[in-house]
Amino acid sequence: MNICHRVYKRILCIFSGLAAFALVPAKASDNPINFNDAIGLTVEVEDSENCDGSNPDTQTVTNFASLSGGEGDCPIKLAITVTGAVETQDAPYDYVYVNDVLFFSGVDEDGECAMTTKTVTKTVTVNPSDGITLSYDTSDGLFHTGAYATITNIELVEEGCSSGCEAGGGRRQYGKRQHSRRP
Repeated sequence: MNICHRVYKRILCIFSGLAAFALVPAKASDNPINFNDAIGLTVEVEDSENCDGSNPDTQTVTNFASLSGGEGDCPIKLAITVTGAVETQDAPYDYVYVNDVLFFSGVDEDGECAMTTKTVTKTVTVNPSDGITLSYDTSDGLFHTGAYATITNIELVEEGCSSGCEAGGGRRQYGKRQHSRRP
């Protein structure tokens, strides 16, 4: 029997009618995930026209990195750290996302064209085949000077399929579990 997300898995052994359990170390993935291409992934926003720049428009800038390795579409949890500069004039503007997870946004300090630097780490669940997308959405065309976001670190928190566990059968109906029988 496999135990999900544990360092050890149990094995049932039968010896002359007696049952015994043995603990053995869980096997690490044979195909480790490589997310090095995503570290350093950067998006840069053009300076806004009202801050002596050339862009008067709302900007949405994205950048993508592929992941290699892993076990197909098995989801993994990554602790991703993003650093970036966002506006200090008004909130809510300047949204920074990784795979549609909001990391941080601008602040309301009436700072006009001044920017503030933020660094945030969040856990993001990713399918390796989907990769990592870093996005910066200004929401308007004002108060941007040197705005950017960069993925500065990624650490593996959990591999979803490395334990070999699968979802069980059955259906929920009217708040009760109905078990399916195997032939």
